[in-house]
Amino acid sequence: MGTKSTMADAKVIAVAASVLSALGITDYNLKVGNIGVYRDLLQAEGFDFDKQCAIIGSINRVIDAKEKLEAIGNKKEIAEADKEFLTTKMSEIYKLQNEIKYSGIYEIMPIPAKSLNEEKIRALLKQVPKSLEETMKAVLSKKYSLRPEFIELVFNIADIKGRRKDVETKARDILKGTAAEKALDELFSVVDWLETYGVKNYNLVLGVARGLDFYTGTVFEFDLPILDAQKQVCGGGRYDKLVEEFGGPSTPATGFAFGFDRLTEALDRLGKSYTEDKAAFLIACVDEKNRKRSIEICQKLRESGIRCEEDLNFSDFKEQTEYAKKLGIKYVIALGEREIKSGKVTVTDIIKKKSKEIDLKEIRGNFSF
Repeated sequence: MGTKSTMADAKVIAVAASVLSALGITDYNLKVGNIGVYRDLLQAEGFDFDKQCAIIGSINRVIDAKEKLEAIGNKKEIAEADKEFLTTKMSEIYKLQNEIKYSGIYEIMPIPAKSLNEEKIRALLKQVPKSLEETMKAVLSKKYSLRPEFIELVFNIADIKGRRKDVETKARDILKGTAAEKALDELFSVVDWLETYGVKNYNLVLGVARGLDFYTGTVFEFDLPILDAQKQVCGGGRYDKLVEEFGGPSTPATGFAFGFDRLTEALDRLGKSYTEDKAAFLIACVDEKNRKRSIEICQKLRESGIRCEEDLNFSDFKEQTEYAKKLGIKYVIALGEREIKSGKVTVTDIIKKKSKEIDLKEIRGNFSF
């Protein structure tokens, strides 16, 4: 809390990835986006925050349903729960179409799950996603008077996803000259920092909107394929207005939460367990130009099982030491140009107020003076 830094957004994603890694879970899908792309476009169209939430929620319903229907379609066998999900979505589309008096090639009728055979289900899994998308486009046009070209733009954005090299050019082209360019720059800044933290296994998904209204910028999700359709175990992002919504001062913030039921189920399926390391360090970067190097060192320590933190507010050394005290961190590692060149760092025990120069390789989880 308290910082708008894209480095902070990247850090919380890296922390979540580190938790999964520490639990022995490495086969995950990480999706990173920025809801500010939608918010900025909608604000430029004159919509306030609440209406932005409503419109984004409608788009998210389509994205979420399409993803789940695609996952069902990729299964070798269709379960009863999958049939129920499909028929429920068809009923929802039918209701929406009735509300707006929709007519056209994407009209749909509800069908009882028990009357569906395998062949019909497979056909509907291809038809229903498009019916839902076209119906929602009609809803947005009728309810919010959105321009047809604007509706096409937001749904085209939702389809932009993949590895960075496959996404960046396309995203910049489609959003060139729009109000969303700043949010797009923030997204690429976040993944720049994310890669510095050592997290490179991710996909950019401009349509990741999350299901909660308070998100304002970066959004992300971790999925575990081992959990099949109910695969999301972690999600989060930036929510700069949330503290204010609860009556507090304007406070930028970013964070995430795990779904512990799904996480424990994944651990059970994998037969995994974990141990906790009590040692803790803070890397105090005393030279701004070496900030990325300090993160890389911090990540290496974490990968070795050592708890390690870094300051996100670009504070001076004294302030970083105070920050370590607040977190209950005993050891502070001073890192600057001299330390990077020599490979030796000064470690300070801020409780005993003693310092010692050591080689970085000497730091262990049971470190003490």
